[in-house]
Amino acid sequence: MDMLTLTIKDRTYGMRKMPPIKGAAFGLKVANLVSKVLSADGALPVLQNIQKRFTSKDVAEDVQKQELDDKQAGTLGQLIISLIANVDPKVVDEIFREAFSWEVYYGSKRLSNEPVFEEHFQQFPGDLYIVAIWATYNHVKDFFTGLGDGLQAFMTNSESKTRKQ
Repeated sequence: MDMLTLTIKDRTYGMRKMPPIKGAAFGLKVANLVSKVLSADGALPVLQNIQKRFTSKDVAEDVQKQELDDKQAGTLGQLIISLIANVDPKVVDEIFREAFSWEVYYGSKRLSNEPVFEEHFQQFPGDLYIVAIWATYNHVKDFFTGLGDGLQAFMTNSESKTRKQ
């Protein structure tokens, strides 16, 4: 499997996705957390504000060029934090630890190795949430993006039919 990469300034992170059986179970944990975040009071206006900022011409162009200024990044960060402010930190910790437990790297250093993890993110603490969210998203996204086709096929073919032989 190919290595996915994320570059933050001059730091490159890499990862390989979890095997499907592990990723599917992990995806259910992530879906549970995301559903709680999205159903929280005040989540809809925050999501609309984030969408508005990402679709505004200036911010959209800056995001594509990977050139968010400190003010833009700070504002978007505050909006995202307001979404997750009421989430149980233990649940987030568990999900992030599981995301890093599979093949997530900084250069050639495996971040599932706790001393490597601690040393690296003590040096670059601002990368931690972004890398954790990126790894989590990439571990589970494929289970949800094709769900519609699978559900349609299941519903179409789930009726009990008697075949004449």
